[in-house]
Amino acid sequence: MKTYPSIPKEISIKPIYAFDKLDGSNIRAEWSKKRGFYKFGTRRKLLDPNEEVFGCAILIQERYSEHLSKIFREKRWNKAIAFFELHAPDSYISR
Repeated sequence: MKTYPSIPKEISIKPIYAFDKLDGSNIRAEWSKKRGFYKFGTRRKLLDPNEEVFGCAILIQERYSEHLSKIFREKRWNKAIAFFELHAPDSYISR
């Protein structure tokens, strides 16, 4: 899984999707047509299933997997990466 860059702060002449930045941890989840959501990570590293913080992957599976998988299949995509913000008390992952 590739790391992703920070979102630039400069304004450009492109469509802008703006939202409130909560103080949480960014989580990315890789999806494939054959395996569903199968790889999870923070901005810079993969999450190991043995890590306590990996529980966010279970949350993504339970809450979003069915709906997002349906959309990805309708679009006829073979692969996708979805980005989430994990926000709860003490949810910042400092790794």
